[in-house]
Amino acid sequence: MIVFQTERLIIRMVKDDDTDFITELWNEPAVMKYVGFPGGLKITKQQVSHIIKEHDENPYDHILIITLQDGTRIGNTKIGSIKEEGICETDMKIAPQFWGNSYGKETKKGLVDYIFKNTDAQIVQATPNKQNSASIKMQEYVGAKPVKEGIFTFPEDMQDYTCPVPYIIYHLTREEWKKRLE
Repeated sequence: MIVFQTERLIIRMVKDDDTDFITELWNEPAVMKYVGFPGGLKITKQQVSHIIKEHDENPYDHILIITLQDGTRIGNTKIGSIKEEGICETDMKIAPQFWGNSYGKETKKGLVDYIFKNTDAQIVQATPNKQNSASIKMQEYVGAKPVKEGIFTFPEDMQDYTCPVPYIIYHLTREEWKKRLE
């Protein structure tokens, strides 16, 4: 099921046959280093398959697949459920061979547009690693502004294969998005 499309991309619900792609993407150190897993997530196909099988037809809090118009998988994204404060968080991972083509910016713009058209969220939030300049540019491209900084540290039992993540919280309000569209 297609969630939304952009000029060059299709963002759709995850399917069972995406298991290999997601496993490879999440185990890629270059993709996962900015989210605290410098050696990759070390997740198995069975674990990914289990995650996918738990999904329903609701696009929120589920893996969404980013493909080119021809169906080539290039990454995954997520639209979080709306929190009490009216905040909806997004997340995205794109395979390294597709970096540098502005697919992240195009996906982020589509995510923001989808969220503000289909939910009552008042703020779209993202928390890029302070060292991930591509993700920061993506947030700024849609007009998001930094509101807070911090460092996320994994629980002690995970620290042998993770690293602390210095992050910036970016917010884009519904009102600011409307102004950009005028």
